[in-house]
Amino acid sequence: MGRVIDTDRRILRRFMLDDRQAFYRPVSRPEILRCARSTPVASLEDAKELRKAAPFHDHATTGHGRFAWVGKESGELTGFGGPRYVPEINDPEPGCRFLSRFRGIGLATAAGQASIDSDRRAQSAGPRGQLIP
Repeated sequence: MGRVIDTDRRILRRFMLDDRQAFYRPVSRPEILRCARSTPVASLEDAKELRKAAPFHDHATTGHGRFAWVGKESGELTGFGGPRYVPEINDPEPGCRFLSRFRGIGLATAAGQASIDSDRRAQSAGPRGQLIP
């Protein structure tokens, strides 16, 4: 699976090719995207293209990117988040999207803090924007 970060309730890892269906769920629902000012994707194919253009591309080019958030007990991909490099501000910015039934139970706080801490450690190991394996 390629674990990246462990929290009490979640494993945060890079997206894999077979996450297509799970990635589609949070990026296709307007209620999840309303605060992000994003347009929901209309199909699994659109989700596949977005995943290539965002998490896959971001990790490969900047070393930052959204992580898949997987429940330790269930193994279910419950959402995604973490720091993503934003060229307009020349800095990473944290963000998250997760399924509505997982809201209000502290997951965003715990997983967000863990991903920010991990990103800070990685960036202190090398220059900004450099991919750190």
